Amino acid sequence: MQFQPKVCMTTSISVVIPCYNCAATINRSVESVLQQSLPASEIILINDASTDHTTEIIYGIQKKIPQTVKIISLEVNGGAAHARNIGWEQATGDFIAFLDSDDTWHPEKLRIQTKFMLDNPEVSISGHSIDQAEAASSTATLGFGYSTTQILRKISLLFSNPFSTPTVMLKRKVQLRFPENQRYSEDFHLWLSFAFNNHVLGYIDQTLAFVHKPLWGHSGLSSHLLKMEQGEINNFIDLFKNRKINALLMVTATSWSILKFVKRLASLLFRKLVNI
Repeated sequence: MQFQPKVCMTTSISVVIPCYNCAATINRSVESVLQQSLPASEIILINDASTDHTTEIIYGIQKKIPQTVKIISLEVNGGAAHARNIGWEQATGDFIAFLDSDDTWHPEKLRIQTKFMLDNPEVSISGHSIDQAEAASSTATLGFGYSTTQILRKISLLFSNPFSTPTVMLKRKVQLRFPENQRYSEDFHLWLSFAFNNHVLGYIDQTLAFVHKPLWGHSGLSSHLLKMEQGEINNFIDLFKNRKINALLMVTATSWSILKFVKRLASLLFRKLVNI
């Protein structure tokens, strides 16, 4: 399979990857960054007090490419939001792209998304489609441009989270951060903060990232779904408390969220029954 040659653009990209007990997957994730047709200027690995062999593995990665890989080691586990914020603060690129330690990118992801950001300078944050790795080819050749794109309306975010974190690229200098006081739906909280602080959000309708586990309900843990739902509702409450939305919008968004949660929970329970 032949890809586009390495592309040069007058911008720099920092890739931020939180690492917690990811010894089995971090090599795969970093390799997908190294295979990008538009190289990242730096890869920042935040070791979030891992207790497995993650530390040994990421220092082995850094030894091979010391000029690209930076490691930040945390003594106390603070969660993904805290780790991402630490990486964000230490980043030097014009743009930051987030990747999770068990996910991967299409080789053309950074090139396509960076071009979109440069072509649309009013956009502060963008995302794209994501799929399960076995459901799509992670090596499909894409054209130099991008397919369908859209500018998202902030009200639409109240009813549908448009981004998965491994799809997001944002301008480093924006003065917003992931909320560190919550561990579920904290990423959605940030997207809402962008939207309701009058930042422009863009979406690329192209699959440029891949997960290697179910997109939700992994391991059949309905308790995780419940915590995610509680986090999402808290996001709407925060918007209301900060006078970003009115009571009617808060109630409507919360009601719609609960309906989606019930549907997901029913689907999860049905799959468990079928597999019994």
